[in-house]
Amino acid sequence: MTIGGEYPPLTDPMADQLDVRVQLDGARLLVMGGTGFLGKVWLSMLMHHFPEVAHIHLVVRPRKRGGVVTQTPEERFWAEIAPSEVFDPIRERFPGGAYEAMLREKLATAKNRKKATKMIELTQAVLQEVSMRRREKKKLVATMKKLEQEKDANIKALLQQNASTTTENKKITQELESEKQKQATNFGLTEEQEDGSPLDYYD
Repeated sequence: MTIGGEYPPLTDPMADQLDVRVQLDGARLLVMGGTGFLGKVWLSMLMHHFPEVAHIHLVVRPRKRGGVVTQTPEERFWAEIAPSEVFDPIRERFPGGAYEAMLREKLATAKNRKKATKMIELTQAVLQEVSMRRREKKKLVATMKKLEQEKDANIKALLQQNASTTTENKKITQELESEKQKQATNFGLTEEQEDGSPLDYYD
């Protein structure tokens, strides 16, 4: 099922299992808040458990003192973030100079606010697109549910109408039979005479 013509087919999350590894394979991610303690733990776990991620753009603010920049984002990354103990599992996998080489290949720091802002705007645009598709899907599901309810209501109404018509027809048939019996009594006819036997006239 496709909505809008240009979107890829929507999948049913209840029917299709979400494979995180497949979703992250070849992905290019924008990570904000990855320089704090929890952020570094999350970043380390992401890189350790999902090496399929193609590239990570890490937003790092420059270090300032008295309004003066003392460390650029890249200098701060190599001085404060890369040496952190939370990246030890990755160091064990990439010993020696391989660790730094892997980080340079896999990671890129947003070196200025303009680039970071552009990345954030792009991410927001993607999130808005996803949100719009979810709203459209929700609206479509609600419309289909409403149509199903209307169909059920129409079927119920037809069944009730049919039952009412059957009852009315039965009532009419009973009235006709009753009237027929009255007419036969008035003319002095028996049931056999109605079937074509000779008439008996009463004095």
